[in-house]
Amino acid sequence: MKNVIKEYLLLVLIFLGGCQSDVSHKKNYIIKSINENSFKEVVTLEAEPASKINSHLINPGFTFVLDSLLIVYERNVDNGFIKIFSLKDNAYLQGFGKRGRGPKEFSNVLQNFVETTGTKSLKAATIFDWGNARLVEWNIDSSLNRNLLKINQSYTLPPKTILAQRAIFINDSTIVGTGGIDKGSMFFANTQNDSIWYSDLIPPLSEEIGTQKDIAELYRSEFAVNYTKDLIVLSNKWFNQISFFDTEGTPKKIIKGKGNVLLKENSEMNRILYYKDMGITEKYIYAVYLNMSYNQMKKARESYDSNGKTYSTEIHVFDWEGNPVRKLIMKDKFLQFIDVDPQNHRIYSLDTFSNSKLIFFENKLIE
Repeated sequence: MKNVIKEYLLLVLIFLGGCQSDVSHKKNYIIKSINENSFKEVVTLEAEPASKINSHLINPGFTFVLDSLLIVYERNVDNGFIKIFSLKDNAYLQGFGKRGRGPKEFSNVLQNFVETTGTKSLKAATIFDWGNARLVEWNIDSSLNRNLLKINQSYTLPPKTILAQRAIFINDSTIVGTGGIDKGSMFFANTQNDSIWYSDLIPPLSEEIGTQKDIAELYRSEFAVNYTKDLIVLSNKWFNQISFFDTEGTPKKIIKGKGNVLLKENSEMNRILYYKDMGITEKYIYAVYLNMSYNQMKKARESYDSNGKTYSTEIHVFDWEGNPVRKLIMKDKFLQFIDVDPQNHRIYSLDTFSNSKLIFFENKLIE
């Protein structure tokens, strides 16, 4: 009789465990579908050249807005490749950065800055030195006042995560990153003991999406952190969705647009690339929406500014609840990475098809 009772209890526990797992998976996060008509307002913006800043630049690779500062990374420059400008008057303030493998030196392969908003972002910036597999958070004031690189914290990534494409310190003992991993949409690493954990893959992996070897690329994304709201937002490259997680990696909400199923046999050149980059403020999320393949981008590049054919980039604006707010049409410009300056109501970017010169778009709606 006892054995029968034990077997019955075991079956009940297995059943309840299976139900709890299934319910948790289904109710773990909210999925909200949107379409072209979800954005009730469409605003077209025209670019202006950031001439004063461009006069100090040689070959800019990416930019980062930090409070009242614009930080620009220069490619193919050995010394002083990080340049800092004031957004109040576009004045050049300071330059630093030396190539090498030392503790205060950087490789030739730096990754784009991760956008942040909130209190943690005001005094420090984080550089992901991919070539040295090292994440470095440096003090802004020391660089401005004494032309020194004062490092707040530095961390060499564990071997399992060294292929990551983006990373940042989420707090004093944890980093978060995306890209180059096949276990989750994001990875988290404890900087004290190198332990690693992963967020869920969203959408869940299936044979229609791809095989195991495809995961690292298929789930590649840009991400940004809102420390005030304790949220991480991801813009997916190959999935038409914006994903919200808390800073511990728990999914909260998925904003899903229409798009074809990403079949594993589709070549990367023909897959549709959806959301590329994001700029964020305390109020809004600005997501660069390309909705084209690499082959289509190649054709757009070939016809850019010729025979009257141009390409205008869309930026989808969401609030932090995931509600679509408006579309910004960046007229006649192909943009991949953006930075938002809410104090001056501007969006900065590098003009991809015109020698990567810095440009900006200004409108009171940018806040």
